[in-house]
Amino acid sequence: GAAELAGDASRCQELMIVETSSSCPSSRIAAMKRFADGAPQVLPDDPEQWPYATPLEAVRDGWRIIAFPELALQLVGDDEWHGLGFRFVLER
Repeated sequence: GAAELAGDASRCQELMIVETSSSCPSSRIAAMKRFADGAPQVLPDDPEQWPYATPLEAVRDGWRIIAFPELALQLVGDDEWHGLGFRFVLER
């Protein structure tokens, strides 16, 4: 129960914030930041060495998406729309 989980200090939440090229969870990750035990984790500079290529791969490995990309658009010019980015936040 909750008391058992509260007493287990070894179960610290991990967070992963990823930027992708679209709002689809199977889109390729362009940027990644991970946090464990309240501290940022060092990741390789080469995306080919990151633990996941897509948010969906991370979900298959036990991560849960807790925030999907904000799809609000903003009109910048007469015909130019810009999104706010495609950021997924995952936790485990």
